[in-house]
Amino acid sequence: LPRFSIWTLGCQMNRSDSEEMAGRLLAAGCTEAPSLEAADLVVVNTCAIREGAEAKVIGRQGHLRRLKAANPGLRVVLTGCSVRASNRSTLARRYPAVDLFLRPDEEPELIDRLGLASAQSPIGEAAATATVGRTATSDAVHLARLRARAVAEGQVARGSSVSAWLPIVYGCDKTCTYCIVPFSRGPERSRPFDAVMAEAAALADAGYAEVTLLGQNVNSYGHDLAPEDRFAHVDADRWAGHRLDRRGRPDLAELIRPIDEMRDAEGGARVPRLRYVTPHPWGSHG
Repeated sequence: LPRFSIWTLGCQMNRSDSEEMAGRLLAAGCTEAPSLEAADLVVVNTCAIREGAEAKVIGRQGHLRRLKAANPGLRVVLTGCSVRASNRSTLARRYPAVDLFLRPDEEPELIDRLGLASAQSPIGEAAATATVGRTATSDAVHLARLRARAVAEGQVARGSSVSAWLPIVYGCDKTCTYCIVPFSRGPERSRPFDAVMAEAAALADAGYAEVTLLGQNVNSYGHDLAPEDRFAHVDADRWAGHRLDRRGRPDLAELIRPIDEMRDAEGGARVPRLRYVTPHPWGSHG
């Protein structure tokens, strides 16, 4: 089984995604290499928001080709926001050292695509495609379910014993001129309230002092979930380019309060520092 190295660029969501990929590789029996040069499998988790991040990956292609010449068994996977449904046909020319391209919503398929899954492993779920405007893009609808499975099975290799990322919503419904996220990560898909709370409680049990709630748009959380009686007190709309009906659905505040209120036997906060990134101004007012 290969020794792997994951090179992560860009935002906190990419870092969280890399922890999940590393956890799946470790669960499959792979080991982490001490460096890129010592690896048999290199996963590059890219960012397409910043031009400098893309330039770094393009500039590293020659180095990766030399590593592959020295180690013919080396495989290179490129994922992250640089890989989109609309540009897949041109990627091989831009990244000649790469063997496999995965969209962000295809990252849970990494083990299956590389042929590393054991016969006893559950069959992976293939990613679906959605449409933003007239452009084919990722559909993150399955990611919440797969995240819950990864957490339950201990397949998240967290990079810190103090701070932890906790994704609460995937994708983005905004189509800002400068931003590629809706076309790379697809429309907004919120994780179920109970799944987020279960992961937060597990992090508290593990002694994490800081938890950061993640999303491309954290204050859009919950608008796509089904209404429930327990959230009947939530009676609000939000204007996010279009009207969001929040009535009976959990929102960011509904997550923050119970996590903040978790207490240990001495009455101290079980999560001493609770943070969130990144909110969008459109979701912050009625």
